[in-house]
Amino acid sequence: MPHFINNECDLKSYLLSCFKNSESHSSENLKNDLLAVLKKWGLENNIAACCFAHSLNLAILTALKSISEKRDKVRGVVGHFKRSPQAAEKLRAMQKQLGLTPPLMLIQDVVTR
Repeated sequence: MPHFINNECDLKSYLLSCFKNSESHSSENLKNDLLAVLKKWGLENNIAACCFAHSLNLAILTALKSISEKRDKVRGVVGHFKRSPQAAEKLRAMQKQLGLTPPLMLIQDVVTR
């Protein structure tokens, strides 16, 4: 499913094809299916963009593995403030005392494809 941002800065997604595949889900068969859909829609030239996005995703996942211990510790800290309204309020009060306006928000990472 391709995702893109249009000229009005709206995120758009379109389903180009949906079919039952009775063959094995080998990388070769999946590649051939993807190429057939791209050809059907006249998007063969976009295969480089798909390969780049996939390669970038693999590189990022590899980099994240190298910091997994630290990432897990940070997740624990963020989770503590997300689960405890009292702790979150103390954090906001401390930020206000330090002059951080607006207060910074903790963001829990989410794994997406």
